[in-house]
Amino acid sequence: MGQPTTNHSVYKGYLKGWLADGAFWVDMDKYVLHWGQETYVSPAHTCVASANVAAKSERINDYVEHVARLAGVGPASAASARTFFDKAYFPLMTAFWQSSLYGGTTIPLAAMKHLVSLETYARGMGLGAQLPRRQDRLRLDNTPAGASATDTADLAARVAAAIQGAYAIGGGAAQACSPSGATPGARAARAGPRSTTPGRPTPPGD
Repeated sequence: MGQPTTNHSVYKGYLKGWLADGAFWVDMDKYVLHWGQETYVSPAHTCVASANVAAKSERINDYVEHVARLAGVGPASAASARTFFDKAYFPLMTAFWQSSLYGGTTIPLAAMKHLVSLETYARGMGLGAQLPRRQDRLRLDNTPAGASATDTADLAARVAAAIQGAYAIGGGAAQACSPSGATPGARAARAGPRSTTPGRPTPPGD
């Protein structure tokens, strides 16, 4: 399901039924180590100029965790899915630049670099103390359409720096944006709808 989807009635119904298939999830827990959910963040629906980094991060986590969160609030019949996802679930997010697929990332290089940092930052804020033991993934295209080798290497370097900053010993979510922990590196801006929920922490620098 893409992030721009607005009619969830059919999708959610099928998903709830699938999560309630206890025998399937028991087998998954026996034989599968990791579950990567393809959740490619859309810049147009996430990077809103008027929203601060906390609001953008919340929007990312609402989307990339939606399958695991639905299992988490499900009935007793979803218990086996919950058990499996608690250990195995991770979102597969986008670093796939200049593509109409994988979130729709036909955006300038600077905005794409910001998006990569924002995704990594959001996951760190969402996982908190789980960050050192939970892993996330970014899909990176080695040959983005129309991009120079220099720009491609620049984006790859940002991906590497964001992951290293967030997941290294002594690192943290804010280091996905910059070594100092300042958040301007996550301030991707792209026109689109805004979504905020009161009560979420606001990171420094907003």
